[in-house]
Amino acid sequence: DKHERFLRFLESKITMRGGPLSVSEFMQDALTSPHGGYYMDRDVFGRSGDFVTSPEISQMFGEMVGAWVVYTWMQMRQPPKLNLVELGPGRGTLMADVLRSTAKFKAFASAVDVHLVEVSPALKGLQWNKLGCRPSSSNSSVSSSTTTSSMSNSTSSIDSTSSTSCGHATASGIILPPSAQIPRSSNEQGGLQGSKGGSADRPSQEAVEGHDPQSAPSYAQIQGELPAQGLSRFNDTQVTWHVSLSTVPQEWPAIYIAHEFFDALPVHQFVKDDRRGWVEKMVDTAEVHSGASTSGEGQQPEAAQQQQQQHHEQQERQLQGEGDPPPALRFVLSPGSTPASALLVPIRTKGMDPAQANECKELEVSAHGMATAEALAVRVGRHGGAALIIDYGRDAPYGDSLMAIRDHKGVELLDQPGSADLSTWVDFGALRQGAQESGAPVCVHGPVSQASFLMQLGIQARLEKL
Repeated sequence: DKHERFLRFLESKITMRGGPLSVSEFMQDALTSPHGGYYMDRDVFGRSGDFVTSPEISQMFGEMVGAWVVYTWMQMRQPPKLNLVELGPGRGTLMADVLRSTAKFKAFASAVDVHLVEVSPALKGLQWNKLGCRPSSSNSSVSSSTTTSSMSNSTSSIDSTSSTSCGHATASGIILPPSAQIPRSSNEQGGLQGSKGGSADRPSQEAVEGHDPQSAPSYAQIQGELPAQGLSRFNDTQVTWHVSLSTVPQEWPAIYIAHEFFDALPVHQFVKDDRRGWVEKMVDTAEVHSGASTSGEGQQPEAAQQQQQQHHEQQERQLQGEGDPPPALRFVLSPGSTPASALLVPIRTKGMDPAQANECKELEVSAHGMATAEALAVRVGRHGGAALIIDYGRDAPYGDSLMAIRDHKGVELLDQPGSADLSTWVDFGALRQGAQESGAPVCVHGPVSQASFLMQLGIQARLEKL
């Protein structure tokens, strides 16, 4: 079955290189590999999926983000052309609510081109439908068998049941040019939290003037390859899909939105050993390789006996014509420093308080996250604009926050990889460090709680109106 084929794929990677995978590489494969990654061929959202995100619960979330986008565009002196970019747009619900709620701001609506960074062919189809797209006259296509990009992932979320290292309110980080101003709250620890629980059955949205949602062809009605561009039913806004942030054009100012995107980016995990220094947590098959161990002392007698027993059972199955069972996976530690630990640990600890860095025994670092924050800062600094990052996390690093979610419940991390969402709590301090060390002329604000962010944008007034 699909699960077994993906396990065989992971096993072959481990065998070919003669050693285990980093947690970062395992996470990237489990989420976005074309060989069976979690996001690549399914709708994972809503009651019938594995989790629910804020835009799927209520239209008000997207409407408040739309208010922030228009406000920010006004603060930018209303440029006549604006790229509105979303990283990991999920079903496209957030962007649809943004475009719908801002449609009456005619000058803004006519200025906007939408760019969606998405690697999943299945989610691209859902986004096409949600935005009511139709093919544009001059359309190129992208194959539905898109390869994985390290710079982009689909949106993921965190269950409201947190791990022991977590328990912090949803936060929003904002990158702006130095001249821009936004409303802020002095309350950094607000209480409004999103959840994967709850219903995804939203109330009906307000109609969009002059547009019939049923008139646009659905993704299923479009034959062949998925168009790379379409025209949305919202003001005929042009929508373009990308598999990487690097291909999003930069000739105009841009506003970037990343809602529960950074929590799905791969992370490296490191453990400080008294003798060996910083070693890296890895993912290996159940058969122990000489290059890594769970204890750091090589293979233990119990492990050797277990391996011999597994080998004996495998021979028995082969004699009986049953074939090999699916491989099992486990976490191990590298025998010493790895290239990732040698590079990333000094970089991240440099941005920490010296006392905190000295006491740190476990460290989780998203190189992809820091690189994406740096890229966003460079783009905003060069061409103008802003970036809004909304995710679960805190303004400090974690030791081990990686978790797996299936059917709205937490499951074991290595249980049927590719069938569960993997996500982490976001280290906003690392994102700030990536943006500031880019050298771009930007200011980084926050994190502030999602509650204060939404309240200041008027979500209470909007709720009373609805």
